[in-house]
Amino acid sequence: MNQKEKFWLDELIKVSKVLEEENINYFLDHGTLLGAVRERGFIPWDNDIDIGVVNFDVIKQFSDLKILVNRFFKLGFICKYFGDTLFLFKNEIEFGIKFYKKNNNNYTGIFVNYNKFNIYSFLYLVANYRFYDKVNFLSKIKNIIYSSILIKLLLKPFDGFFLNKSNLDFVYLSVSKKFFDKLTLIKFYSEKFPAPKNTEQYLSFKYGKTWNQPKKNYNYLTDDGAIVF
Repeated sequence: MNQKEKFWLDELIKVSKVLEEENINYFLDHGTLLGAVRERGFIPWDNDIDIGVVNFDVIKQFSDLKILVNRFFKLGFICKYFGDTLFLFKNEIEFGIKFYKKNNNNYTGIFVNYNKFNIYSFLYLVANYRFYDKVNFLSKIKNIIYSSILIKLLLKPFDGFFLNKSNLDFVYLSVSKKFFDKLTLIKFYSEKFPAPKNTEQYLSFKYGKTWNQPKKNYNYLTDDGAIVF
């Protein structure tokens, strides 16, 4: 295990401990799960740690999300919740914790590519999404703007116009409940972490039949088998 792997594993252990103590159903997901099964470790060229969460309604449990964010903040993370993902940043590591929503027989989620950001992107996001930021004093102002019901009501009638003018790319995911309703434990380095049941079948669903063969040019915004549109 090299220095980067040791640092990433230590931080993953800390984050997973918080999730467990808050009774949150989490599991390794995306590239982190793929690395755990295929590489028996982190994928060398991966740039973040992916975690999935089920049975947590962010809208109804937003106060619980704030408690969670405050715990991560005390661990030294910059924390940003946007869309359905909680992002954690510290030094040279990034976590993406995705909160899947159950819809009948599937769990759904979104990827949002917002690297190119303009004023219309900002207005659309304010009108449509919850946001919570734990960085510094300016975060409080941003949280008020993003959380204001009045502002959302004023902007909502124009969200179609904002979306057309924005630089946002939305990718929607759908995963069968058979993978997430029951979880299993898999070994990752010297530790054990939760993973979707029928792990290899899940990886085949997401990455194709050749999931066990490295693909450095994989693009999660276009190549994920869970993408519906």
